[in-house]
Amino acid sequence: MKRAMLIFVSLVLVSTMNLKAEGIEKEVIGSWEFDVEHAPYEYQVGKAVFFNDSNEIKVKLVFEYEDVNGFALKIEGNKVSFKVEVQYEEVEVQLELKNGQLAGNAVTPEGDIPITMKKAKG
Repeated sequence: MKRAMLIFVSLVLVSTMNLKAEGIEKEVIGSWEFDVEHAPYEYQVGKAVFFNDSNEIKVKLVFEYEDVNGFALKIEGNKVSFKVEVQYEEVEVQLELKNGQLAGNAVTPEGDIPITMKKAKG
């Protein structure tokens, strides 16, 4: 009986954790606009597009002259991180979902660059 109860409680906890993860994923999916003052000129303004592709969340950064696919995307709790290659350098983007915005840093070889994203309307 104790073993059956332990299995049941474990299943409930795992289900609850999955629901929480799905909840933030649902909030993150969509287009997020950003304006990064300290980035190279051609990468200062753009959109991060989070989308579901075959039950896997992916991200693409859309700039005026090019699109950059993200990789190593992680969504844990209210934190979102991914990597992109910009001008032949790997940049890690570390964000936190807070008050309807994604805010954090782009970690570059030259140093951290603050970034805030707002959900695009429509």
